[in-house]
Amino acid sequence: MPLSDEELLSQELEQSVLQDESADTDPFDSSLRTDEELLEDVGDEEAFDNSLSGWLYPPANQNYGTGAKNSDTFSLSGVVYVGTVETVVAGNAGATALDSFTFEPNSWHANMVVRVRAFGYYTTDDATANVALALKVGSTTYHTITTTGATIPNAPWNIEWIVRVKTIGATGTVATGAEAKTNNVNKDSANTGSPTLDTTTTQVFSILATWASGDAADSITLRGFIIEVLN
Repeated sequence: MPLSDEELLSQELEQSVLQDESADTDPFDSSLRTDEELLEDVGDEEAFDNSLSGWLYPPANQNYGTGAKNSDTFSLSGVVYVGTVETVVAGNAGATALDSFTFEPNSWHANMVVRVRAFGYYTTDDATANVALALKVGSTTYHTITTTGATIPNAPWNIEWIVRVKTIGATGTVATGAEAKTNNVNKDSANTGSPTLDTTTTQVFSILATWASGDAADSITLRGFIIEVLN
């Protein structure tokens, strides 16, 4: 039975709309393609998984430095650690780690710069007690900041520690310096040498507190420990 003029016109309009939609479709839009079609383009399942990790997904573990620049997934330079535990060390305690962060092996490059910031407050009940804050990489102390004896409640302290990687490898070297204030007194620390830093293994950056002539009424509190990779 032949179609009426109205039916023919409706059919032509429907075909025209379908052609327009087809022309607007991007054949490379992955949201419109099946996994099998994408897999054919990539070549094999392993490459498909790798391509997805490079295109779409953030890393499961935060990367930095050379490890980030040479990987499919990476974090841009910036903050790599923010401590969330506010550690308190009493004046009668032994040397105690306030916080730490572990850098993974081979995550470094020449002239890479790391900035460590730490801050908090401390209290002493007499003028003889003081607390030394050691800035360490592994077992090596790069800097020590020591408070001045005074009877003070809730005195502020803050430290900024800069480490520049000079050379990498098992016998890598760094340049390092620290600026600090304790109870608003400048306590800067220079390091005129070139401490070694083995960049082929894990390296723990830490801050330790050690009291001298302290007692149970003395205390130091860490409120923040932040590590950044600047480049």
